[in-house]
Amino acid sequence: MYIILFIKKHKLLLLLLAISSFVYFRWLSFDYFVYCDNHFFYIDRLKDHILPQTWLSDHTPGHFNIQMWKCFYHFPASALAHFNIGYNISEKIILMWPIIFVLPLSSYLLIKKIVNNKIAAFVGGIVFTFNTYFLAINSQGHLSLTVACIFSNLAFYFFINSLENQRPRTIIVTSFFLFITGSYDLRFLYILWWLFLFYSFYYFYKYKFNLKNASKIIKSFVTPFMIFIFLSSYWILPQFLANELTNNEILSRNLAFVNYWGISEAMSLFHPFWSGTSIWQIPQQIPSHFFLIPLFAFLGFFVYRKRKIVIFFAFISVLGILLSKQNGVPFENLYEWMFENFPGFSAFREATKFYYLIILGYSVLIGFFVKWLWSKRKTTKIKVCLKFGLTILIVLIFIANTVNIFSGQIESLYTPKKIPKEYLIAKNYFNDENRNYRFLLVPRDSRWWYNSNKVPKFNLTRIIEDKWKNIKGYKKNTMHRYVDILEQDFSENLLNNYSVKYLVIPLDIKEDSKNDFSLHFKKDRDFYINIIEKLSYLKKVDIKAGNLLIYENIGYKPRLYITEKQESIYKEISYKKIEYKQFSTTKFKIQLKSIKEPIHLNFSDTYHPEWKIRLGRDINWFDSIFAKNYFYNSYFHYENDGFLNSFIINPEYIKQNFSKEYYKENPDGSIDVELVMYFKPQSYLYLGLIISGTTLLGCFGCLIYDWRKRKLIETKKFIETNGN
Repeated sequence: MYIILFIKKHKLLLLLLAISSFVYFRWLSFDYFVYCDNHFFYIDRLKDHILPQTWLSDHTPGHFNIQMWKCFYHFPASALAHFNIGYNISEKIILMWPIIFVLPLSSYLLIKKIVNNKIAAFVGGIVFTFNTYFLAINSQGHLSLTVACIFSNLAFYFFINSLENQRPRTIIVTSFFLFITGSYDLRFLYILWWLFLFYSFYYFYKYKFNLKNASKIIKSFVTPFMIFIFLSSYWILPQFLANELTNNEILSRNLAFVNYWGISEAMSLFHPFWSGTSIWQIPQQIPSHFFLIPLFAFLGFFVYRKRKIVIFFAFISVLGILLSKQNGVPFENLYEWMFENFPGFSAFREATKFYYLIILGYSVLIGFFVKWLWSKRKTTKIKVCLKFGLTILIVLIFIANTVNIFSGQIESLYTPKKIPKEYLIAKNYFNDENRNYRFLLVPRDSRWWYNSNKVPKFNLTRIIEDKWKNIKGYKKNTMHRYVDILEQDFSENLLNNYSVKYLVIPLDIKEDSKNDFSLHFKKDRDFYINIIEKLSYLKKVDIKAGNLLIYENIGYKPRLYITEKQESIYKEISYKKIEYKQFSTTKFKIQLKSIKEPIHLNFSDTYHPEWKIRLGRDINWFDSIFAKNYFYNSYFHYENDGFLNSFIINPEYIKQNFSKEYYKENPDGSIDVELVMYFKPQSYLYLGLIISGTTLLGCFGCLIYDWRKRKLIETKKFIETNGN
């Protein structure tokens, strides 16, 4: 009985969820879905990331983890991996199933809240769920962007409620959804900040300005973002104290896709690369029926133009169009000026993220138009036909976008993939925790290649664009782009110093645009094979993995080693192996014995000034932040000519500045010393985790207190009403 009543009450919402499940039915399986920017991780790799790390050794030979804000949504995958649950399951939970179920739910709830009509909420939910922006970016693996929009909807929904009821629990829930939004993509948190601000101004305008309303609005606006900052301390604190918050590669990128689209694409809510196939980065012609979308949105504005809420969402739509058109007319230079001068705007190197504002505005305005259609009391056959016809037309415009997804014609991320058996063979061959070296993939990465914290990988194109392009004496050969770095006089020393033991040429998998040599490098795979085969310092290794090619660099050096002279890529420097143990990407324990003269301790990760040396057996993270002279003098830490870390370990300096509890002096005057090499921002992360955890517990405590308080009030009212 209760089920029947529930279905009757929420039949349109359930229909919306059913349509979404029908479209994305393949995602309901536990198959692997990988394509373009959607990643894949083996179980043992996921286990490495159970605790957030401020330093990563993948993709490049070490870099600050500037995307620590993603740790929150990666954590469930890492936790499940410890129960041997693979990424084919965990990615459904954190990415795909929210898109199937929570995206239509969140849009339905938000639009119903604003428009106050179930049919309007259903149609608005269709507009929000099946527009070409989400379908296009999902096809290329940008699922986290769509999920960020989902939680943006929920954050906005609860923000509206918090302005209306001023309840602490609503404000706290708003902050939780802000936090989750930022965990998937910080750029949508930036958009939400402005959306909340503009809605606050609208609220002022609607209810007239006075001190009482001002205090309510400020409380509802400021408090969630303050709670968000405290909840996010675990990543904000290390990035801020390490000077990486505003000085990072995300905020240093150049504008992309300049002049690829304009106001027509933005107004028609048409993603410029949407073709209904896997084609990407090729502007498409806008189908004529897409221009009905802004017409229906305008009609929604027109019929309710006297309502202030409609004016607000019309403003949001226009703002979204103005930003999303990027360099299109009018105001061609506006976006570029904001990119260069407006705080935080440099995170948006292309403008399609602002489609969210258009989608939100259009969904509400079209919802109002549908409400108007269905609110007419006097009906004739013509009006009834018009009402049903226009509603169905709006729905079909957006449902039509999904036909190729359902049929499987648009493959990309919408069809399942299998792990190539060659990569599984390689994983089993190289899966040895006692090893400590690097893989170099040429010319680009492969998502299927095995790697771990102890045996990391990086790829040639990324490192050349990042560091190696600045190597002195690098003689570039445009005919051998990227691979020419391996043909230099210093190439062998370069790979040795970077601990590259194996060079890998991945398979050319045509079904994946990121794995297509000809698409990205304008050369086929054989071109690179022919060049690598001629390099005398590499030896081909046969691991019985079919066409997956692996070459061994016999002269590679360990991740940590010592030299008597300063390390260099321009000449061969003799080295000595040392005893060390890696505990994480941020912590190594080292033993040096019989050190009589100053030596150079070399670490084959990219130089960063926050790498520190501590004499002794371990690190106390709290003391590493607050204690004075806790680490070995940073004066002895320098960047060598390969852009890697080197430390001068001077025994005389140690004897003069440290007590004998930190080292052992031998009869010949040499010393034995234990060192800990440590990335100091990891301590900031631990401090931030305490602040974040305390804030989270405080929020839960407030919610429990509020719940108990409401229960007591309800009990008291019940007793007063019914007597004893």
